[in-house]
Order: sequence, then C-alpha cells, then structure tokens
Amino acid sequence: MAENPFAGGSIKYVHACYLNRNASNRDESKFVKSVLKQSKFADEKYNTLKYMKESVESYIVSKYLAEEFSNVSPFKESIMFIGVNIIKIEEKGEFFSIEDYYDGLFKKWSYDLGFVYEDEYSAILDAFAHWSYQATNEYLVVTDLQGCFN
Repeated sequence: MAENPFAGGSIKYVHACYLNRNASNRDESKFVKSVLKQSKFADEKYNTLKYMKESVESYIVSKYLAEEFSNVSPFKESIMFIGVNIIKIEEKGEFFSIEDYYDGLFKKWSYDLGFVYEDEYSAILDAFAHWSYQATNEYLVVTDLQGCFN
C-alpha cells in the first residue's frame, strides 16, 4: 500500500496498492493493482467493519440499479459499477474498501451534493440518476458518478 493517498473525495482517501490474491504464492506477477479507500475521519466509529459494510452497501445498491437501468435503457452505452470488497490491514488495524484499479482517464461527473460538471455532460448518466429516483419510488437517487469513461 502506498503510504500517501493519490486522491481523495469528501469522506475518503484513495491509496494505490498491489493485492496478492493468493497469500501462499509470493510471485509478484500474481499481484493485482488495486485501490484502497480509507475514511478521512479520525473518529473510531468510522474505522469499523460495521461502517465499511454500510459504505459498501451503497455500491451494491448502485450496481444493482445500474444493471436494471441497462435492461430498460434506450442508450447503446451501458453503465457499470465495479465490484467493491472490504479488507482489514492487520498491521494498521484499519478497515478499507478495496476495488480493482482501472487504467484510463478518470473523470468525476457529479457529486452527491447535486453538482454536475457541465463540461463533461453525459446524457446517459443524467438519465440514470433520474431513473434511479423514479425506480425506487423517490426513495433513493444515485449520484457521485465517476470513473473511466469511454
């Protein structure tokens, strides 16, 4: 894990790391470039398995909604949410969310506070955010859309 974060959002630091998915095999070619996300808050409650499970739950719901949107969307493109897991680094005694690293131009399209980058407008992402609100009977809206866009 890189000691210093290479990025950060409003509530998490983002660290690069290499994950060995087979602890019994130390062959460095088996390591996968990954991203660790760590809570920015010093309060101990933000470094618990419970907090990380709640955080990852929003990814799982968003991923499900994106898949459902793709089934009904008139757009040729699709929206994909990557898989997210939880990891505890024993040496640090801290929990992190972990994702695969993706090469490409990373863009942040919208924030969870409603801000949308108009220079990077995407009709499909705008439609998805609106659709998520309608599909959940106005209970949820998926925002904070970002990633590698093609």
